[in-house]
Amino acid sequence: MGAPRTLEHDEPLDEVDGELQHTELTLTAYSVTAPLAAPFTTARTALQTIKSDELALKNALILARALGLAADDDLNRLVDDVKTGVLAVFGGDYQAPLYKQLFAGQSPSELKRPLLGSQLATMRHWVAPLGAAGIAELSTLSTRLSAAVVKADDAETKMALAQQAMDVFTTGARATYINECNALRKLTFGKLAEITHVDADLPADFADRFFVTNGGSRARTIAELTQSVERLRAKLKRQESQLEAMKEKAAQQLRAKQEAELSERKARFEAAQKRAAEAAAEVAKLQAELEAGGHG
Repeated sequence: MGAPRTLEHDEPLDEVDGELQHTELTLTAYSVTAPLAAPFTTARTALQTIKSDELALKNALILARALGLAADDDLNRLVDDVKTGVLAVFGGDYQAPLYKQLFAGQSPSELKRPLLGSQLATMRHWVAPLGAAGIAELSTLSTRLSAAVVKADDAETKMALAQQAMDVFTTGARATYINECNALRKLTFGKLAEITHVDADLPADFADRFFVTNGGSRARTIAELTQSVERLRAKLKRQESQLEAMKEKAAQQLRAKQEAELSERKARFEAAQKRAAEAAAEVAKLQAELEAGGHG
């Protein structure tokens, strides 16, 4: 006979409820233990509030992250549009002061990597110079970017607040509830042990049977545990497939980014070659003019 296991703070609440349910109903089944059931009934009622609060916080967190992704998509589109727009205005010149000011040595693909964060911080400073360029196309981009920054700021704030609320709940109300459940289980186990000690007719494992995971006569059967293990294996297989799919997607995205960066470096190289050729032609022309003037 051993004390019931300690419920972990991150234990799924459905599993916690299963533990409490087993103890509550098993206590109710015996006249000698029925008076001990009421606190478990109360604990299970309180659990519904905890579950509801956790679900609401999870929903808020998922929604906030989705808003963050949507805002990040808008910024990513604007990175490409600003690059295209600025280069169109300055004849494809990557050395144009405005282009260098905006991208500051970063390629668009590098700039787009984070989810908001540093990308948002960088692009926030694009609004003014694009608007001040005095060019209609760039002013339009400045207006679009200004709206996108407001949307991204709002999403980033909501993500931070949602995560903060979840952290406060996890370490506060949820942890407190689990601690109270553990205390109740241990206290009840002690009372059951006293009952067993007083009544010699009760089996030695009497206290164990009130707790699912204690291995007593009321613990899950081999068939039930086998089914549980199979479900866990199936879940693990699904998650492994999801992990492989995510890895492949990440590899594809990395290849796409590398190709985009290579394409951009090639475009910069070709633009530099063109400027060098134009400069060489200008030098040759001036040299010819100087030589012609000297002969004259």
